[in-house]
Amino acid sequence: MKFYAPGDQPIHLSLTSGHTANVATRAEGGTELSTRFHREAISNGCLPMHMAVEDTQDEPTGGFDRVETIKDAMKTIIESPTDETTTGDGKPDTRALSKLVGFTVTADERNQLFNELVAELGEDE
Repeated sequence: MKFYAPGDQPIHLSLTSGHTANVATRAEGGTELSTRFHREAISNGCLPMHMAVEDTQDEPTGGFDRVETIKDAMKTIIESPTDETTTGDGKPDTRALSKLVGFTVTADERNQLFNELVAELGEDE
């Protein structure tokens, strides 16, 4: 998933594992990050590229929307499904979903949000 740094300066991320990454600004095109960096990027105020700054103006600084993050990851999986990322009934696999967002997504949470997403996508048509 591609992230961008808030403001006009790139952000350097460092993990205790020794992995590092630099997140470019939105104007610079952002940076594609491995899932290992997602949590650290979000905690440093970075946003996924598909989120505009205007989308976050009403949110507290440094926060993120768990529900929208999961739904966005579901959209990514739905756009390019594979046997490893989806279940037999077409839902995103919880392991693949958890890996993509960088935190654990339960089956109950996935089911509820998947049903909401399907309803939302149906309304857009």
